[in-house]
Amino acid sequence: MMRPLLIAIAACACLVCVPLRAANSTYETIDDLGFSQQDAAGEKLVGYLDSEDSQQRWRAARALGNLGYKPAVDQLAGLLGDDDPVVQVHAMIALTRIGDVSPGVVEAIMEKVASSDERVARTALQTLKRLKPGPEKLAAALEKVLESDDQAVMSHALDALIEAGGAATPLLERALENEKSAYWAALAIEQIGPDCAGACNGLTKVLLRSQDDATLQQALLALAALGESAHQAAPAVQKVAAETKSDAVRIAACYALGNLGDSSATDLLRRLASQGGEFQQLVATWSIAKLHPDDPAAEKQAVGLLTKALASDRPEVREAAATGLSKLDAPVEVVAPALLSALESADAAQQSNIAAALASLGPKALDRAIAALDKPQFTDIAIEVLGRMGPDAEPAAEALAAKLEGASNEQRTRVQFALGAIGPGAESAAAQIAAGLASDDPAVRQSALFALRQTGGGADARDQVAAFMKSSSDDFEKLAAAWTLARLEPSGEQLATLASVLKEGLGNSEPQARIETIDAIASLGPAALPLKAAVEKAAESDSNSDVREAAEGVAAGL
Repeated sequence: MMRPLLIAIAACACLVCVPLRAANSTYETIDDLGFSQQDAAGEKLVGYLDSEDSQQRWRAARALGNLGYKPAVDQLAGLLGDDDPVVQVHAMIALTRIGDVSPGVVEAIMEKVASSDERVARTALQTLKRLKPGPEKLAAALEKVLESDDQAVMSHALDALIEAGGAATPLLERALENEKSAYWAALAIEQIGPDCAGACNGLTKVLLRSQDDATLQQALLALAALGESAHQAAPAVQKVAAETKSDAVRIAACYALGNLGDSSATDLLRRLASQGGEFQQLVATWSIAKLHPDDPAAEKQAVGLLTKALASDRPEVREAAATGLSKLDAPVEVVAPALLSALESADAAQQSNIAAALASLGPKALDRAIAALDKPQFTDIAIEVLGRMGPDAEPAAEALAAKLEGASNEQRTRVQFALGAIGPGAESAAAQIAAGLASDDPAVRQSALFALRQTGGGADARDQVAAFMKSSSDDFEKLAAAWTLARLEPSGEQLATLASVLKEGLGNSEPQARIETIDAIASLGPAALPLKAAVEKAAESDSNSDVREAAEGVAAGL
C-alpha cells in the first residue's frame, strides 16, 4: 500500500513543479534581457508588461529600466496604476533610470506620493527628487503628504523639502496653517534656516494658536534658526516664554530670544535665568550674552556658566554648554583659558565636550591647540581638538605627524584618526601613517588605512597599502585596504587584485561595508568598468535599500 501512495505523491509533486519551473524560466529570460545587448531586447520586454503574472510585470519594468529603454515610457507610466504595489515601485524606479521628465510622467508620479502604501509613497518621493521636475511641482507633490501619519514617508518628504530650500517657503507657510502639519513644516524650516525667512509670520501664528507643546517647541526652534530676520516674532516668543507651563517650551523660547536680536527680552530672560533649573539658567544666560555682545560682564558670566555646565551630570546640559560656547562668538582669550582650566578636573565625557567647545573656536584656537600637543597633560585632548577641527587644522599636520614617532598604540591611533580628519591637507604625513600598517595592533592598522584613505599619498604609500591588502589574513582589513587603495590611483598591476577584493566586498554581511565598497568602486572611475555587472546586481537585489540606492547611482555612471 505504501509504494502506490509514494508514487501518487511524487506524481502530484511533478504536476505542481512543472508550472513553477516554467515560471522561473520566464523570470530568468526577462532578467537576462535586462542585460542583453540585442537591439530587440526592449521590444521583447515591453510584451511582458501586459502579463497576468505580476512578477513578470515588475521584472520586465526593472529590466527596461536597466536598458534605459525610452520607447517604453508610456507603458511604464501606465503601470503606476497597477493593482500590485511592487509593480508600481519598479515602474517608478525604471522611469528614474530612463530619466523621463515629461509632464504626464511627473504628474502620474506626483499622484503616487499620497499612496496609502508606504513603499509606493516613499519611492515616489525618491523618484521626484532624482528626476528634479522643478521646485513648484515638487512642492505640489509634497503638500499631499504633510499630513501623513507615516513616519517613513514624512522622513523622505522632509528630505525633499530641505533639499528644495527657500523655494519650499510658500508650501511651508500653507502647512503651518494646519495644526496637523505645522510641526513638520516647522521642522523643515529649522533645517533650511534663513532662506525660509518668509515663513516668520506663519510661525508666529503657530505660537499664538497652538496648544501642543511639541509643535510650540519646534516653532520656536524654527524661529531661532531664522535668526534676526525673524525679530518681529519676539513679542510672541516672549509671551510664550512667560505663560507656558512646559519647561521644554520655555527653554526653547529662551534660546529663540537669544537668536532674534531683540534686546527688549533682556529683563524677561534675567527673570527666567533666576527662576528656572540648571538648563533654563544656562540657556537664558547665554541668550542675554548673545543680545549684548558688547557687554563684557554678560559675556564673562555666560562663559563661566557654560564652562561649569560642561561638568554637569546631565548629558543634555553638557551638550548644550558645548554648543552654546561654540555659538557665543566670545573672544578666544576669554573662552580658551576657562576651558583649559575646566580640563584639570574633567572626566572623559566632560573632556570630550570641552574638546568640542575648543574645536568650535576654529582657527582662533589653532595655535593654542598645537602648543598643547607638547604638554603631556593636554596632549590627548589637543589631538582630539585638532581632529574635530578637520581641514581647518591643516597647519597642525606636521606637528601631529611628529607625535607618531614613539607613540603608544592608543595615541598613534588617535593621531592617525586626527590626520585623516584633516584630509588632503595632511598628505605630507602619508609615509609616517603608512608605517602603522606594520603594527601588531589592529586599531593602529585600521586607523592608518582610514587616514590614508582621507589624506591620499604618493606611490610609496600606495604600494604599501597594496602589499598589505594582498598579504592580510583578516577579511575586514583586506577589504578596508581595498577601499584605501582604490583612492590612491592603483597601478595596472594592482587593479586586477583590487577588483577581486572589491567584488567580494559587495557580498559582505554588513550593509555599511557594502556601501563603502560601492563608494570605493566609484572612485576608480573608468577603471571600475569590469565591476559594472556586480554593481548592477547590487542595485537590483541587495537586501538593504541604502545599498541598492548607492549601487544604482554608481551603476548609472559606469
